[in-house]
Amino acid sequence: MYATTRSKVGSWYRFGMGSMSVVALLLTTAWSADADDRKNYPATMCVQQGTTSTVLYDSGGRAVNPSTTSFVSLVCPIVRDETGEKWNSVEVRVVDRNSGNGNVVCQTRRTTSDGSSTIVETRATTGFSNAVQSLTFTTDPISVGGLDTYVLTCSLPPNNGNGASSLLSYSVLEHDGLF
Repeated sequence: MYATTRSKVGSWYRFGMGSMSVVALLLTTAWSADADDRKNYPATMCVQQGTTSTVLYDSGGRAVNPSTTSFVSLVCPIVRDETGEKWNSVEVRVVDRNSGNGNVVCQTRRTTSDGSSTIVETRATTGFSNAVQSLTFTTDPISVGGLDTYVLTCSLPPNNGNGASSLLSYSVLEHDGLF
């Protein structure tokens, strides 16, 4: 009788520990689902705005301004899953090769459901560099009812003899608000 009771207790103990392990695994999975959600986009997601110059897209996904006289303006969608939540950040990776007075200037813009568009935030490079520069946007007004849309606009300066400026990629970091 003692052996039978002990084996039943052992079975219940193992069942209980196994169940607790499954619950812990599910909680861990659910908790990790509450992590930040980063989406990276190549510059080929952007479209040219205006016709002063023609943007070139290369096979690496970059948008390049080959003009020696004109700026090129690009509009890029900010794609969001959590439309009722604020984004954590939008990060743009650019190369500014204009050594004159032209910097890469980017803005995040919001268009409300009634069609009015406003600038949310503006960032610019600090001058010429062959290195990649990151421009980070952190201000996001929460959209009412999730109907607002957001875009990133960037203006690439002309090539003044040091090579073409380019937009490499951009990313949107959202908080996945499951909890």
